[in-house]
Amino acid sequence: MFYCDLIRRLLQYFLLPLALRTYFKKISVEGKDNYDSEGATLLAVNHPNSFIDPLLVTSILFGNLYYLTAAEYMGKGIKNWFMRKEFHMVPVYRPSVFADTKGNSDMFKECSDLLKDSKMLLVHPEGVSVKRLKIQPLKTGLARIAIGTKQKYPQLPIKIIPIGLNFTNHHQAFSDVHIKINAGFFLEHTENTSDNIKTLTEKIEDEMKKTVIHLENETAEINYWRFFRLLPSWRFFENDEKTFSHQKSIADRLNDLSNDDNQEFKKLSTQAEYLEKKLLSLGINKINKIETEFSSLKYILLVGFVLLFPVFLVGRLFHFVPISLIRPIRKKIKTKPSFKGSMIIALGLFLNLFWYVIVGVVFAIIFGSKYLILLPVLLIIGRISTVYLIKWDTFYKKWKQYNISKKHAFYNSDLMEWQKQVDSFFN
Repeated sequence: MFYCDLIRRLLQYFLLPLALRTYFKKISVEGKDNYDSEGATLLAVNHPNSFIDPLLVTSILFGNLYYLTAAEYMGKGIKNWFMRKEFHMVPVYRPSVFADTKGNSDMFKECSDLLKDSKMLLVHPEGVSVKRLKIQPLKTGLARIAIGTKQKYPQLPIKIIPIGLNFTNHHQAFSDVHIKINAGFFLEHTENTSDNIKTLTEKIEDEMKKTVIHLENETAEINYWRFFRLLPSWRFFENDEKTFSHQKSIADRLNDLSNDDNQEFKKLSTQAEYLEKKLLSLGINKINKIETEFSSLKYILLVGFVLLFPVFLVGRLFHFVPISLIRPIRKKIKTKPSFKGSMIIALGLFLNLFWYVIVGVVFAIIFGSKYLILLPVLLIIGRISTVYLIKWDTFYKKWKQYNISKKHAFYNSDLMEWQKQVDSFFN
């Protein structure tokens, strides 16, 4: 058991954060002071990105967390025992999957016992993973756990903390994620009735909406993505908290506008659709922010990329084997589309770990154990090569956009005029 616990801690405190920070370009956290690792706590987390969601929360909180997990993913026998014992998973029998959900009685009892022992329980109260900028209607399970436990242990302070995961792209590597931790609230003693469970569920849902970009309908979501692709001024602020606050205020405004017959906004929305199609025909799917210095520095930056290319090449060549294996393995493993990002990051973590073990053994046999010091150096070079790819992609897109802006009149007339009108409308 010691070795199992050691492996779990190695995964949680080192390999998992490393893998996530390699997969994502940036992970920012807001409101971490609202989290306290002591006391009975229910973490209400939205669920846009399947298995990555609990991994992200685990990587930033470093607490002794327990996880409410769909029973169909936990298997049976030894696998089930291992998942429960070593990875603190509590199975939930979903009615949409299991005809017999009697096992949920044991689940509710186990959750109450964990809270009684001042443990932290991570729950995805939406119940399903959906790639939408929206909090789905919550299931009542979290409220039933909280109220049921409070009934059994009236003096036990139970805190509910909503956590919002906000992805710039749910299933794409090198995207950003902003995690907002709400202040939360302590549960008051209340009777275990269906009305009280419904009321608490609605309160949790309202609090969760404060932590995410929440768009009420498909029209608002389409406009949100379209406007943000065309307006780089909306995507860049001094810090991640201000960026998120601005984007959330825009989302809230779009929710209101989607239910309002505002002719000026309808005109701006129609123009946005035209501009998006025009840019896509020119090979641009998102307008980047081009600094005024870019035109004079672009050749100097290009020289920098050329000089750093050998470092990038070493990093890519060293990691060629695990990188080249990810795609064919993922194609052979059939999963739901919502699990795409989770599958890539899991394969990347274990393939790279396996690769480093093999390389370490070979180095030790051929050159001696003292050369194992090269492994962390190669790991750093691999990270540099990843950053190089991200920066080169941004540089190339800016260069392409800069050249198009010089060749096509509509870019400096229709697009810029539309941008001014939108900024004026929303400000």
